[in-house]
Amino acid sequence: MKLQSSSAKFVAKNLKLKDKKTGKVFEFSLLDENQISGFKNNSVITSFDMSKLEVEYDYDTEDEQLTHSKSMLLHELF
Repeated sequence: MKLQSSSAKFVAKNLKLKDKKTGKVFEFSLLDENQISGFKNNSVITSFDMSKLEVEYDYDTEDEQLTHSKSMLLHELF
């Protein structure tokens, strides 16, 4: 990953994320897009259940957002 700063001295090769609950640190390699072109058709990626991801809201559809948020809140409360 190339940093867009003249004061940057280091280029990141890995990304470290810490699980706040467990404190465990996970490390991920940062790759250029041309290095991951073969992943596009990988069954691990293509079979991933996208319904478990958070919904991105479009501000133009505020009524739909309110309906979805209310439904999700009621589900979580039950």
